[in-house]
Amino acid sequence: MIENLKKEIAKKIKREIKNRGDCVFLSNAIFEILDIEISYNTLRRFYNLLPSTKTSIKTFNTLAQFIGYKNYIDFTQNYKYKEKINITEIIYKSVAKNKPEDIVNLVKKTKKSKGSKKRFTVLIAIILIGITIFYFHSAEQGKIPRQFALSSTEQETSLMWAKGFGCS
Repeated sequence: MIENLKKEIAKKIKREIKNRGDCVFLSNAIFEILDIEISYNTLRRFYNLLPSTKTSIKTFNTLAQFIGYKNYIDFTQNYKYKEKINITEIIYKSVAKNKPEDIVNLVKKTKKSKGSKKRFTVLIAIILIGITIFYFHSAEQGKIPRQFALSSTEQETSLMWAKGFGCS
């Protein structure tokens, strides 16, 4: 989970933490946003740029707050959920904008990640649900010819299949 925290911090400040200057930059950014002082040396230890000691809960809480969570426990409990929502959002946007290459890239990325078999299965189920909902809704709105849309029975079957994988 610590690596995820580091990844989210890098995303927020739009740079990797690789040296003392990066730690000074992050320390200043935290002070600007949260009005909490955290020593750049504390950050150097956290990023293993100095001999490490056990990171205090205060440091974890400050870093979690910096990326928008209430505290570190909130981060650990909600990060995975937020990650799943982001994947679902990417899929729905890709389907809505008719960009299959985005979905293909997401599938390729998921297949290479840790725990890929379960993640891949969930991803495919989410994609199927997203496509089903999108096309059913589009047909109801008259945006696509009805003969190309899934019937309500087909939609229910797709949703039941997805539930079988624990995806809804």
